[in-house]
Amino acid sequence: MLATSKNLARATRPPALVVLLLSAIFLLFINQPVLPAQRSMHELWNFGHLVLFFVFAIVTCQLFSTIISRWSLIRLIATSLIISAILGAAIEYLQTGLSREASIQDWLLDIAGGLWGAAIYYQLKKRWDATGAAGSAAPAANRKRDVAAIDRGLLGAIYLFTVISCGPLLLALTDELTAKIQFPILADFNSPLEVTRFDANITTHLERGRLHVFFNTQRFANINWTFFPRTWAGYSGLVITLHNPAASTLPLNCRIHDIQHETNYRQNDRFNRQFIIAPGQNVLVIPLAEVEQAPLGRLMDMKRIAALQCFTSHLTASAELIFKQIRLVPALPEASAMP
Repeated sequence: MLATSKNLARATRPPALVVLLLSAIFLLFINQPVLPAQRSMHELWNFGHLVLFFVFAIVTCQLFSTIISRWSLIRLIATSLIISAILGAAIEYLQTGLSREASIQDWLLDIAGGLWGAAIYYQLKKRWDATGAAGSAAPAANRKRDVAAIDRGLLGAIYLFTVISCGPLLLALTDELTAKIQFPILADFNSPLEVTRFDANITTHLERGRLHVFFNTQRFANINWTFFPRTWAGYSGLVITLHNPAASTLPLNCRIHDIQHETNYRQNDRFNRQFIIAPGQNVLVIPLAEVEQAPLGRLMDMKRIAALQCFTSHLTASAELIFKQIRLVPALPEASAMP
């Protein structure tokens, strides 16, 4: 056990710590990967914040083990909480200078990693102290093997906080499984988790079976579905069922692009069509053969569809549309909204 402790001390000397931290900072904050097709992969990438601060807490505790060995768990956790919160907030702030967005979720993962690392180190240190004295004649029964009740409660709270911080990953996995079961329905708005499948620069409100979208008068008011099964090959059409509660028509643009389009974002490299939404029920029909042939000079990759966007532009007044279902179909129905 002493040998293990010495090996850990060698591995956590300042040069090793600096290399570890610089590598993690580069991977997490400087090197910007393309957003994964699945939310779970994106959340796993963000999980690196927890791992980074977990390792940072352990190696920092080891570097200052002489001082920390005299601390109580409460003091160690309080110090880790303060340091992780401040350092995590500083990192999130600095990311804004790297064209990245600060994230409360990432900050919570930073804190969770720091607390978890400090807690694990505390328990390992107690075991080292209990078994580290080679040749000691003191009976094992005289050694404390369990932490005090307050320590157990504090450790339980830390682990619970860690699980809560990983909530977005669990939710992403749950909704991805739901989406696979639903397919070829891409959205039917019956699950609260469906709000994680899209982002919007306008107000939306999800009810059971209905998504109320409030398009305003800005230049581009849009709702953008980015998380759904990507493979649309083998289907003939995309059908969007929606309701216009107003007494007047509304122009609505539908845009579809694949992963390759996100390397250039040229207007002639994607599918785009405007529909005139009549009052009442509307069924928008988009032939996927037209989607496939839309990019200039190439075919759209129907096995790697990246996004479906519905947007308005320069409306004279705000308007509401109620989306009921988005689905793929093997045979096209007749359209009840004229393009």
